[in-house]
Amino acid sequence: MHMSSNSKRIIIAATAMFSLLVYYGLILEPIFGQKGWIDVISGRFLYIPIIIATLWLGVRGGLLTAGIISVLSRLVLIKGGTVKPDWAVEFTEILICFVVALITAVLVKHERSLSRGREQRYHHLENSKQISGMKQISSGIAHEIKNPLNAIKNAIERANDSEISEEERVANNEILIRQVKRIDGTVNEFLAYAQPGDIKLTKIDLSETIRSAISPIEEHGKREGITIFSDIMGQVFINGDAEKIREMILNILLNAFQASGRGSTVNVTLEEQKDGMARIGITDNGSGISDEHIDKIFDPFYTVKSDGPGLGLAIVESIVEDHLGTVSINSRSLQGTTVEVLIPLYKASIKK
Repeated sequence: MHMSSNSKRIIIAATAMFSLLVYYGLILEPIFGQKGWIDVISGRFLYIPIIIATLWLGVRGGLLTAGIISVLSRLVLIKGGTVKPDWAVEFTEILICFVVALITAVLVKHERSLSRGREQRYHHLENSKQISGMKQISSGIAHEIKNPLNAIKNAIERANDSEISEEERVANNEILIRQVKRIDGTVNEFLAYAQPGDIKLTKIDLSETIRSAISPIEEHGKREGITIFSDIMGQVFINGDAEKIREMILNILLNAFQASGRGSTVNVTLEEQKDGMARIGITDNGSGISDEHIDKIFDPFYTVKSDGPGLGLAIVESIVEDHLGTVSINSRSLQGTTVEVLIPLYKASIKK
């Protein structure tokens, strides 16, 4: 059913009004009384009209709604109240409102891009699976951004404490810088996944491309006490994008490093197969992946690590598919992992 623009605006306004009434304690508190869980969820209701506005009216509508919500939800502070506001907390909450609008806009753009550019790959997906994927991506971004935002908020509050020492102030500043870099890294990884850019397929030497990907990360491995051994054939040609292949190898190697301890080895192999495929194998002797995680390892934002957004292997899978190849993982808990990538050789790929 198609709704007019006016109908959408009325629904957004009604949703915003309801969310503000919940936020000011005029709906839930009269029913349930003063409860801790009400304070926890009341502020989250403000995100609902922002998300709806972004979905229906685009990024400008979402940002405008975020601005209006931010002002209306802080009228008491603007007019002045009996309790002195914590402006660091208030600023963080306002920032999150705008981040929600921007993230929703990126997700919408990403979803529409997928529908246009990769319709053949995803046309068989049911609507419920698409919604589930959106929820997973939204949840992953929110988790990865909110945690450092909370750390930044705490650091700002700490910096405003006049009693902290200079040493503590320096440590505080380092926390701020580290968390900002973490957010920047998450956003960059997400953009690499959501907006991978045009792939430029040409005849490339896969052997040389893999060697050039290994070379800059070898020193990093040595510092971590990890040695890379490579067994790479002479010239192996594919129809590929050298930059994308290097990005793929780097992501797999970084995962192997993170799973391995000091004194470990990572083996990289490349060979031509009789079936017209080039086989890349990257094996570590690290902690491995349990059976309960192996089926979800390529899902966006799925990770068993304590940090990082969990997009590395999703990006790897996307790059391999763009090269008409396949990627698989063979792993057992505490017994290491092998990532196998199969890409058509140059002649085979041209025939396809």
